[in-house]
Amino acid sequence: KTDRQNLALDKLRAIIAQYNPDAPVFTASFKITEIKNARTGTQIPWASLHGMRVAGLCSIGDPAGFATMLSRLPVQTVGILSFPDHHRYRPADYQHIERLSKEVDALITTEKDIAKIDLTMLQTDKLVVLAIEQVIDNQESFFRIVKDRAAV
Repeated sequence: KTDRQNLALDKLRAIIAQYNPDAPVFTASFKITEIKNARTGTQIPWASLHGMRVAGLCSIGDPAGFATMLSRLPVQTVGILSFPDHHRYRPADYQHIERLSKEVDALITTEKDIAKIDLTMLQTDKLVVLAIEQVIDNQESFFRIVKDRAAV
């Protein structure tokens, strides 16, 4: 986590403690589990991305979080093409994506976003999909508390 994220988390914990000092606080993070070719669904080895010039493509609520995730990959991110959350892609958007694909080795997006992209509107084969899962820190304790509270 960045210093800024830690500061925000500390502030949130302090607010929660004002209301309930004994409340357990759990955090979660996103983990990339797989990288796939958007057209074929074929898994791409992590090592093959090493050093590539890439652009991110997203229509999610937190493009900065997506950018942070890309920064963890062994790639050179040259930009992020970001649309509003739940964006409906239009012909002009596909043209923009196509132009951008000519400037990079790969366009990286998420499973959530690829579900909204009509691949028949694109000719590029450079679209890569990140499979992402959310991981709860201290998962065992979290689920024990949930199970105990659900049993009451």
